Amino acid sequence: MKIFEIDKLISSVQGYVETKMELVKLDAKEEFQSVAAKFFVLSLMVITGLMTLLFLSIALSFFLNSLLESNSWGFLIVGALYLIITILVFSNKERILEKVGESIKEHD
Repeated sequence: MKIFEIDKLISSVQGYVETKMELVKLDAKEEFQSVAAKFFVLSLMVITGLMTLLFLSIALSFFLNSLLESNSWGFLIVGALYLIITILVFSNKERILEKVGESIKEHD
């Protein structure tokens, strides 16, 4: 009789392990789908934001050109503005990375 009980025990353990593996697979699949969906939405937001920034920059450049009665000063001013922003971000990148890291930790 003990042999039959050991067989049942082994069979139960195998069933448990197989069920646990299926659960892990399903959880991984669900997590992957969630990450893929978030990546898609974030990518779409970044692309739309960049397109918006591009067109607003062009519009501002043309507006400044009409104010200054020039064909190029508006574009130079907008380009210089972006250069200044880039320099500020680059010079403060450590502080910015620290703040972003703290913000991410708070949301987790």
